[in-house]
Amino acid sequence: MITRTIGVIGRICSGKSTIAKKLSAYFNIPIVSFGAYLTQYSKNNNLPTDRESLQNLGNRFIEEDSSKFLQNVLNSQSTIPDSMIIEGIRHLSIQQELSAISEKSVFIFLDASVETRYDRYRNRPRESDNIVSYQEFVTIDNHIVESEIDLLKMKCQIIIDTNSESYENIFKQVAAFFGK
Repeated sequence: MITRTIGVIGRICSGKSTIAKKLSAYFNIPIVSFGAYLTQYSKNNNLPTDRESLQNLGNRFIEEDSSKFLQNVLNSQSTIPDSMIIEGIRHLSIQQELSAISEKSVFIFLDASVETRYDRYRNRPRESDNIVSYQEFVTIDNHIVESEIDLLKMKCQIIIDTNSESYENIFKQVAAFFGK
């Protein structure tokens, strides 16, 4: 069983990777990423690695067997860590499964306006992203794989507005959750 899980949830460009890296450094625990898994899986199988292809692949894995998808992501690590930050959760079934296999878990939702997220999208170098118009970004943001994000927000113990809030407060909140 996993001792501690910190789940990082949010829409595209809400700050998930940034927060996950900061939490990883602060708590000295590894990051497990659904996006990284899907990208590596695609490369290993000569599949396209653009955002829409990765979204479609992730959605297919969820539809086929969400538990198996989670286990494959965890097994992609050299060893399954006893504590982890898991970034890129997009489905209730994954959040529920992580809660079930973790002694303690906390889920953090990162919230940001679509305008802020689009600005971040345009200014970040990401292999899976081609610069698109604002309207195309909104379309990507509403892909079926993103459809449970707002439901997941209601399941999170911590919600951070990444439009304006400092990341520093998150460390205290997570530490309090784990009794540190």
